[in-house]
Amino acid sequence: MNKLTTKDTEWVSKVLEKAFYTDPMLNFIYGKSINDPDKLKSFFRATYRYTSIFGECYSTPDGAGILMMLPPGQTNMTLGKMYKAGMLAPFLRMGWAPISRSLALMDFIEKEHKSAAPSDHYYIMTMGVLPERQGTGLGKKLMAKALEIADANNKPCYLETQNKNNVPFYQSFGFEVVTDKEIPKGGLNNWGMLRQSRNENSKIK
Repeated sequence: MNKLTTKDTEWVSKVLEKAFYTDPMLNFIYGKSINDPDKLKSFFRATYRYTSIFGECYSTPDGAGILMMLPPGQTNMTLGKMYKAGMLAPFLRMGWAPISRSLALMDFIEKEHKSAAPSDHYYIMTMGVLPERQGTGLGKKLMAKALEIADANNKPCYLETQNKNNVPFYQSFGFEVVTDKEIPKGGLNNWGMLRQSRNENSKIK
């Protein structure tokens, strides 16, 4: 895996733009405007900068897969951190309807996150693979990297998805569904999933 920095922002945002074009959450936020030029790339440019500053980002050697994760102590997004990462300006340019939907979604997901994973943990923000490379094992390699880091520090790992088809994939790595709720007025379902740390797993066995 290649460790990334803020210098990789542009090409990473292009990869993620393609990887998440059909993502249920982003289609809920943007609606038809998801087709506007540079809309998703701007979103991922901002979120990638945030994660590269406050967390860790990696790519597969060929650059077709991206992993973005936040470490313990950095899993809560704040306005101060968003400002430092340059996220606020792109956020305000989204338009009123996407902003409104985004705020409602963020509030719901953040509450579910805090309730489901109250102790220190790693948070997988984003894991994406180019459409033409999906199903070739890159997602498994990215997940293995994330869990290698979490296990090395004996910490649980949390993620969420709004795509039901992703749930079995995460379960195959030891994640368990800890919250399964419909997002109010969103027509989306949110699955919060937690994988216990290696030490805790060994105690259970």
